[in-house]
Amino acid sequence: MARLASVLVLAAAVACHRSRTSPPAATSAPPLLAESFDGARALDAWKEVDGAVDGDGPSSTVALDDGGVRLEGGAGTHHWRALERTTALGGATWLRVSARTRTDGLAPDGVHRPNCYVYLRFTDPSGKRAGELAATRTVLGTTPWTPVARRFPIPAGATNVTVGLFLSLPGRAWFDDVRLEAAPAPDWHEASVGHYRYHWLGGDSVPDDARAYDAESFRIATEFLGLDAASVPAAVDYFKYPDRAIKEELMGDPGNAFTLPDGTMHSIFATDRHEIVHVLARPWGLPPALVLEGLAVYLSGAWQGKPVATYAKGLVDGGWIALADLLDSNAFRAKPDLATYAIAGALVEWMVAQPDGKARLRALYGKVGYSASAADSRRAMEAILGDTVERTDAKLRDWLRAR
Repeated sequence: MARLASVLVLAAAVACHRSRTSPPAATSAPPLLAESFDGARALDAWKEVDGAVDGDGPSSTVALDDGGVRLEGGAGTHHWRALERTTALGGATWLRVSARTRTDGLAPDGVHRPNCYVYLRFTDPSGKRAGELAATRTVLGTTPWTPVARRFPIPAGATNVTVGLFLSLPGRAWFDDVRLEAAPAPDWHEASVGHYRYHWLGGDSVPDDARAYDAESFRIATEFLGLDAASVPAAVDYFKYPDRAIKEELMGDPGNAFTLPDGTMHSIFATDRHEIVHVLARPWGLPPALVLEGLAVYLSGAWQGKPVATYAKGLVDGGWIALADLLDSNAFRAKPDLATYAIAGALVEWMVAQPDGKARLRALYGKVGYSASAADSRRAMEAILGDTVERTDAKLRDWLRAR
């Protein structure tokens, strides 16, 4: 099984929000599949298959454990097994798949296929695949039992669906309460206002004051970036979700907000200055997360309700993360967001305050790509800023202390 195409997820610099809206309900029809893995023969209805093969060597294992099914592999595993079960689709047009997962020690660093998810594979009456493989989000690290859910449209011509449980990196993952059921299609509403094409679900809204704030955010970002009318998109698609649960179910990511490579914004907030910066800054480049998120946080003007530098100053004497440990995008994403985003935003604010700072920022933004190694990112930063990363870190902290 090929790894799903990765999506660059750009998390929003905004506080967590709790909504009263519950995840979309499934239809009242009986589920197409409901598996709680109870009893010694619970795996009889499932089939083990090769999910990924990296050469000759041991296979991962599948076993009932802790009230669910456990998939496990190690550093020397070369055959990664998946557990599958196929069912007919009936007359459904959309499907909702849900499960609970628990993980232990799933570290993606250096792993070719860091996958841990529930997937769906659709087939036509002849058994030929219909549409693309669909999957819930990958769960990594060590986590307690956690619910995951996604909704997908059924591809044209599909009559059957195979539900799969898959792990392809060292560690252990448990799956339980796997459920597949027909679901309603999302009830999207749409309105074009200025540079935005808003999309929201029935029962939700994007009020006029939010649209005005977004327009101002577009202006602020455009002016800072020095973009003319020919350099900005005619319309930015802005998908607004009522809460994180629904956002995960429809998009596969539980974060507050992100921007897709095609420039569409997906947020649980009706106002989002952070994400429009990501969209509009594309002509500058797509740098590693430290600089990418730093610009968005800086132009947002605040972090967790405080001026960016004020929040970052509070980290200097406790909670600071060295810039040298944030040069690689994966390393940046692995650290606590509340610290990394504030430090990144403060770095950009400090840079802009230096002589020729904005020009240096733009040069750094376009020097290396998002997936650059820490070594390449270090070389770029040191060449453009004219100092070592460590001395830049010290200057930044001194600047924050003096404010």
